[in-house]
Amino acid sequence: MRVLYFTMRLNIKNLSVEIENKKILSSISLDYSGNVLGVIGPSGCGKTTLLRALAGLQSAGGQIFLNEERLDDKPPAQRQLGLVTQDMTLFDHLTVRQNIAFPLQIRKITRHRQNRLTQDILRQFGIVDLADKFPQQISGGEKQRAAMARSLIYDPQLLLLDEPFAGLDAILRSRLLVWLKDRLEPRKLGTVFVSHNIREIEFLADAVLVLIDGQLYFFGSGQEFKNSSLERIRELRQSPV
Repeated sequence: MRVLYFTMRLNIKNLSVEIENKKILSSISLDYSGNVLGVIGPSGCGKTTLLRALAGLQSAGGQIFLNEERLDDKPPAQRQLGLVTQDMTLFDHLTVRQNIAFPLQIRKITRHRQNRLTQDILRQFGIVDLADKFPQQISGGEKQRAAMARSLIYDPQLLLLDEPFAGLDAILRSRLLVWLKDRLEPRKLGTVFVSHNIREIEFLADAVLVLIDGQLYFFGSGQEFKNSSLERIRELRQSPV
């Protein structure tokens, strides 16, 4: 019998977000134990807002617990979460090496340890040859690998990925998806992965959350999601990638 080892337990209770008197998320609640939670839904349904609320970058009502530890009453810097967005937010005036080391600098890690950890993760992510280049000198896929390395260098408790491969061509997206899965599994790092691409969600996630108009429309295992015949999920499957 195969034993499944879960890397995280994420418990959300009545999470709600209102911006300028408009309800963006309405009483989202779930109790998830697993490795990669996929989040999908139409544009404007609240996917990015959910990630920002988890990270502490968006004020929200309700409670958030990660591995039994309450997060919603902590500032972003104390939540120890890694966030990678579609635009990657690399600093143009810093080299790839300096970008990746930046989270260690603001945490006052010694220079010797910064150098060792940065070199290690450059090697793990296969971007040693990019170390001294600036973001404007490298490709979109290389920028995403650098952004991933930066988000993981300080060993976050949870990795938040907000459509990290959107804007890349289909072939590169597929390669990076396999590349990401190969690097997440040995790290045993819990991940929340937002995507508009249903194939990415089905490939990477072991459970899926579907948001429709700011409300939780579906939450279940990856297999239940694949087998689901719910009307709005069928619409998502039929929508263009």
